[in-house]
Amino acid sequence: VLPFEFKQAAEIWLTAAQSFFALAVLVNFRISVREAVTLLVLFVSQVVIEFALIRVYPEALAETYSIYLLLAYSVVYVVLAAGLLASRRRDLQRLAKLTVANIRGTPVPEPERAD
Repeated sequence: VLPFEFKQAAEIWLTAAQSFFALAVLVNFRISVREAVTLLVLFVSQVVIEFALIRVYPEALAETYSIYLLLAYSVVYVVLAAGLLASRRRDLQRLAKLTVANIRGTPVPEPERAD
C-alpha cells in the first residue's frame, strides 16, 4: 500500500468525480455543446484558480487552499453528475438493459423508427 498525502487523496477524489460526471454526460451516448462547454469551463477554471493560488499565497497556505479547491470541485462534479443522471433515468435504464442483455448474450430489439 502506497501512502498518500492529503493533496494526492484530494486529486484522486477529483479524478473520480470527473469520471462520474463523464459517465453521466455519456449515458445517452451523446455530448451536447452545453455539456462540452461545462466540462471545459470546469477544467480551465480549476487549473487557473489553482495556478493563481500558487502564485499569490505562501507555499503552505497555497497547498491548503488548493486541497479545499480540489474538494470543492469534486463536490461540484458529483452534484452535476447526480443531476444529469436523475434527468436521464430513461437513458440509464436503457443502458442497464443493454448491458444485461449483452452479458446474457441475448439480442435487444431496436426501437422502431417513426420515419
